[in-house]
Amino acid sequence: MQGSSDDFDMLLAACDLVIGKAGWFTLNEAIFSGRPALIVDVVPGQEESNARAAEELGVARPVQPTEIVAWVRRYASAPDRLRTDFTVDGPAELVAGWPARWRANSAAW
Repeated sequence: MQGSSDDFDMLLAACDLVIGKAGWFTLNEAIFSGRPALIVDVVPGQEESNARAAEELGVARPVQPTEIVAWVRRYASAPDRLRTDFTVDGPAELVAGWPARWRANSAAW
């Protein structure tokens, strides 16, 4: 693909890994698409809870922005690590209900 696109579903389908903030929509779309996420920024408050929930579910991990290149190289050199490092495996059964599932299983909430 060349240029830019507003077709978020197509972009997610084409990627192996999502890199972004811990926003609700970003994490929910990544989970729905079955794509693991590296969280590089967390706005205090709600996004802290989002990041914590996604990490505890095994679908995301927080990383420093300066570490992104190393993480991408890790997964590019051995794509099977995505399946061992994260619990997503195609479109997730969690989808929009994942926070409720996490709350039920987490004392941190």
